[in-house]
Amino acid sequence: MARTTHERARVANAIRYHPDDHEAIAAACAELAAEKLADWIERALAAAPPLPEPQPAEKLPLDQPLAVTPGFNPRRVQEWVRTGVAAAIVGAVIAETLILAIAYVSGGISAKDLPQVTASLITPLVGIAGTVLGFYFGSHRPNGGPGA
Repeated sequence: MARTTHERARVANAIRYHPDDHEAIAAACAELAAEKLADWIERALAAAPPLPEPQPAEKLPLDQPLAVTPGFNPRRVQEWVRTGVAAAIVGAVIAETLILAIAYVSGGISAKDLPQVTASLITPLVGIAGTVLGFYFGSHRPNGGPGA
């Protein structure tokens, strides 16, 4: 506290006797602020409860890894991709069929044009869906596939 009083007096003297020396005033103010901060830290540490005694640290074994993680299994990612592709193809077939049905009912496609439109749009997509689903379900064997 006495040091803070000394710094306050130094700031007052700098302002009173050297009002044009801005660098000296700024330096005195900075030292006063530093002393106030140091005084505050000392009071805060004095009021704080004491730190607990440190506990002995448990030593880690040097011959074992810190963590064991399972290795990457590409089959899990492969199954997610296969399922997504199969669902997308089946969804496309259903969506295209519904669009054609709605177009026929609303009058957008006439009855004489319906077989030609159906043959040109649905037949290739059903063939693709059959191929994709054949590969998808054909690879679902108890041991992981035909050759595995």
